[in-house]
Amino acid sequence: MIELQRKYRTAHSIFGSMSIGQHSWKTLENKEKAIPAGIYRVVITRSERFSKKSSEKAGKPINTYLPELLDVPNRKGIRIHIANMPNELEGCIAPGRTAFREGTDPDDIVYFMAINSYDHVESSTVAFNEFMLELKKALTAGTVLLQIND
Repeated sequence: MIELQRKYRTAHSIFGSMSIGQHSWKTLENKEKAIPAGIYRVVITRSERFSKKSSEKAGKPINTYLPELLDVPNRKGIRIHIANMPNELEGCIAPGRTAFREGTDPDDIVYFMAINSYDHVESSTVAFNEFMLELKKALTAGTVLLQIND
């Protein structure tokens, strides 16, 4: 089971923490396009959108496979992928490595960074690659579910 706990909201973003077993990452979602809290099956499938972008960038056909959340109400193609800013997300979830403390309480961790008024996560590529390793291990053991909690 993958667990995503939404922790902090700004005008444009939702920040949280996602974990598989002992491994965890920060998360970023676009507040206006975020999917409902719930439990979703996770599979790795070919992304038409990301394959097209990768192919255009490389000048040759490239297939891009990403985690996809199944059975999201009234939505298709919801994925976990690399992104740094909420405007790069259409309901999808971006992992990141950045965590900042706010206040004096050591448990009061805010999972975002605001620079020039833009919320974002950093090191999304590193976090995504770590997440994919753990997800692939979990998938070899059977069905993988993502539980999103508000």
